Amino acid sequence: MERNTAVEEVDAVTKKLTVSIPASELDSEVKSELTKVAQQAHLKGFRPGKAPLPMVEKLHGGRVRVEVAQRLISASVQAYVVENKIDMVGYPDIDIETLESGKDLKFTANLSTFPEPELKDYTGLTVEVPKKEISDDDVNEIINDILRSRATFKAVEGREVVEPEDVIEADVTITIDEESAERPEPVKVALGEGGLPEDLEKGIVGMKVGEAKDIVANFPVDHANQQLAGKEANFHVDLKGISQRELPELTDDFAAEFDKEVKTALELKVKIREQLEKGADNEAKAEAQVAVLDKVLENNDFPVPQIMIDTEIKEILVRQGLVDAQKVNVQELNVEPFRQGLGEAAAKRVRTAVAIDRIADQEKIEVVESDIDEWVKDFSAGNNFEEKDVRDHFLNGEKAEDLKRELQRNKTLDFLIEKSKVSYTAKEDPSAAAEEQPTKKTTAKKKKAAKKEAE
Repeated sequence: MERNTAVEEVDAVTKKLTVSIPASELDSEVKSELTKVAQQAHLKGFRPGKAPLPMVEKLHGGRVRVEVAQRLISASVQAYVVENKIDMVGYPDIDIETLESGKDLKFTANLSTFPEPELKDYTGLTVEVPKKEISDDDVNEIINDILRSRATFKAVEGREVVEPEDVIEADVTITIDEESAERPEPVKVALGEGGLPEDLEKGIVGMKVGEAKDIVANFPVDHANQQLAGKEANFHVDLKGISQRELPELTDDFAAEFDKEVKTALELKVKIREQLEKGADNEAKAEAQVAVLDKVLENNDFPVPQIMIDTEIKEILVRQGLVDAQKVNVQELNVEPFRQGLGEAAAKRVRTAVAIDRIADQEKIEVVESDIDEWVKDFSAGNNFEEKDVRDHFLNGEKAEDLKRELQRNKTLDFLIEKSKVSYTAKEDPSAAAEEQPTKKTTAKKKKAAKKEAE
């Protein structure tokens, strides 16, 4: 049956579809559906399936008409999308104008479409990014961390008062919002390395062995558990003992035992320097990619559908631990309260992803079998997995498509860097930037990552 359809291009990513479905089609579908309902209806005074149709319509007509209308609307939109090969994003915003018996069913549908901008000025870009120069101090810091990881502990003799950098043994009971842990937690930790909240460490320094003390302190704002981050807590500390670390000597034998690929202490230092330089190169490359992509977005202003931004906001909330996907239906989450705080960052992430994919299309950058083989080989070697197991896990179904998309984007980023003029400047030493003052925990994390690379 013929339907009147009109399309308005609202903007580059929105189409307004106006449709009028003949009243005869709507009423016929409603009558047919009511007949089915009547056959199953149980109404008082009538045998099952024998209730008069007007009575069934009076009881169920409104609901049935809405359900039929929704089905016809969905079919109409889907037919238009398929026939015109529309790359629709999410669900359309439907507004029903009329739904009365004897009148045409009129509605509008705002369709969000995947952006396909024609990008320009994305080659020949000039960017300047910082790059850290690895020093002997950086290498020695990792060496000291390695030695501390293999240290032995010796009880302090002739002193009972805790000093900074002591290793303390204590039972700690934490109370948050007047709720205490069921039992004390045994703790053995070196002070001064970010293992405990800063105010807690300050409160412990000066305590005597055998002393118990309540200390109020805040968890770090970057605490791994977002539910604890920044929260105030009462720590009941029962100090059991203090000790000091005794570091081993960095000898050739120690180096060979620590890392089977080296034979001498010098070789271990060389390897650590190479790993740190590789990390600095990767960090600088990542910053160069960000800088180039920022320039691409500056040179190409294009809209993206709000639904894509909202989806990205939801993913950010999950990644940051602000929403537990196991407890909340993320798809139905109302993102309105988060748009002001996260909307700009989410929009940039979406526009960046679209830009990378569009450049890949325009430059015909594709993933070939050798790209996949190289990735499998590198991933297997880096994680000590069998190549067959990696292929079985990552190269099936949606995971295979996700991997190919990731590899294509990486190739596109390499293309953009290759076609840009990237210069590197000396990266400021964080220790020299007093105003930054990184937290102890952040510093400890960086040390741990560098140490892991060395291993």
